[in-house]
Amino acid sequence: MRSVSTGNDGAFAESPVGNKSDASARLVGLEADTAEGVETVTFTFADTKVLPKFRVGYIDALRAHPEDEPLPLSGNALLEVEFSLTNPNTKNRLAVRPDLTPEQPQVKEVLLARNLGGSLTFGVGLDRRAPFRAKQLFNPTRLVVEVRTR
Repeated sequence: MRSVSTGNDGAFAESPVGNKSDASARLVGLEADTAEGVETVTFTFADTKVLPKFRVGYIDALRAHPEDEPLPLSGNALLEVEFSLTNPNTKNRLAVRPDLTPEQPQVKEVLLARNLGGSLTFGVGLDRRAPFRAKQLFNPTRLVVEVRTR
């Protein structure tokens, strides 16, 4: 079992962060953006006022299942974003794009690697390893992963 911080003090770090929520939610949005000194990946949820259980942390290789070969993902460093009790489907179709390739210097690609039994795993390919933080926002409910660019 990987160690995960249960809170977010707002500080940038390279350690895994997450929560212990038992809320369920439907993922309805995925986007990447850039701001002063950071690049973001935002996951937007419907049907909840509480984020589902999540974990964000660096990994060596992105795999759909532990025994599978690594999935190709652009970049030189990999962040994994995992959610539990989450469904990305609306009317039996994915509500988000499974692969996002933003035109950003740090965030190179976001890929849905696993969608199984209410668990979702995304890989975020970065140009280089950098401190990050995960912000929980509401109205609408979102998880914003910010990665430093400097």
